[in-house]
Amino acid sequence: MATSLYFNKEQYNWTIEAVEYAEDLVKYFYQMAYRDWQGLYYDVKTLADLQIHEITDQAFAQLARYEMTMPGGSRRTETTEFYRICIQDHKILDAIENREDGISFRPLVLYIVTHELIHIIRFGKLLKWYEIPSGSEAEEARVHKVTGQILKNINMPGLEKVLDSYQVYSIARNDLSN
Repeated sequence: MATSLYFNKEQYNWTIEAVEYAEDLVKYFYQMAYRDWQGLYYDVKTLADLQIHEITDQAFAQLARYEMTMPGGSRRTETTEFYRICIQDHKILDAIENREDGISFRPLVLYIVTHELIHIIRFGKLLKWYEIPSGSEAEEARVHKVTGQILKNINMPGLEKVLDSYQVYSIARNDLSN
């Protein structure tokens, strides 16, 4: 068990930086126009700010989907999807503390955030939430593959170890979906 449940200030600040970096990488990869990106409604919360139903022991992060009401034209309202990336500090800290393969905090968080942003784009622009079965192995394999494609040329100490770790996961999941 990790010595702390929550990110310290440095880890929290890096998580915010990782979100900004991942947003740029994902926008570039998908060649998204500014207005298309602005049409995605999401936020990122760490464990200290999550609601009880957003906390899990099953993953480093999970995506929560909500419906949000916005003012529309002609005095009407419109409902749109809103996503929350729920970062599970306790799971990440526990994994980093107990790893023997040298995977470290910064590259792992960049991978996690990039992965979740890809899900948001896929659900928000390419697919519909209900089209993918909950916990879909094939969807996870696809997103791991795209995450690897986006991050493979990024020069960050330790990122290659993270990519290698998830490459095995992606291949195994792909085998299950064929």
